[in-house]
Amino acid sequence: KSTALVRTLRAATWLLTVIALAGTIFIGSSACRAPTDANRLVQDAECRLDEGRSTLDVSTLSAARVRFEECVLRDQKNSGCFYGVARTDFYLGKAEETQKDKESAKKWRDTAITDVQRAIALNDRMADAHALLADLYGAKITGMFSGMQFGPKANSETQRAFQLDPNNAQAFAVVGRRYLYAPSM
Repeated sequence: KSTALVRTLRAATWLLTVIALAGTIFIGSSACRAPTDANRLVQDAECRLDEGRSTLDVSTLSAARVRFEECVLRDQKNSGCFYGVARTDFYLGKAEETQKDKESAKKWRDTAITDVQRAIALNDRMADAHALLADLYGAKITGMFSGMQFGPKANSETQRAFQLDPNNAQAFAVVGRRYLYAPSM
């Protein structure tokens, strides 16, 4: 009887462990769950940004920007908040480009450059911020003269991102886009 009881207890323990792990995975997989800690504002903004960047929905991106701006207002020394605003501005510019509003897209790009420069001024060790700045400089290249102005800046920022993190995915994406959009020689 004792071996049957031990087997039953082991099976019950195993079943409860599987259920607990499944619940943890299910709860943990929700990127937009309501956090209870002090980072709720940033997590909500990140959730909205993730949704907005995949759909390029201006209202969702604008809501994310408002959240990141609230974060900036609460903590002027938080480089992550400025980086979040810059990323949101970058995607707002892309959304405006899809709507064929080039002037608005240019303004969002310029605003994103200012915001990411603030993030870098607060924390020069953010490889993702340097990669974003390189991407923004690359997006400003529209011809030979703008290429001469922004090309070296984009290369410098990409190199800085790789210097800080040799395996940075954002920096590799910047290099890939550079090869994709570069004119043939």
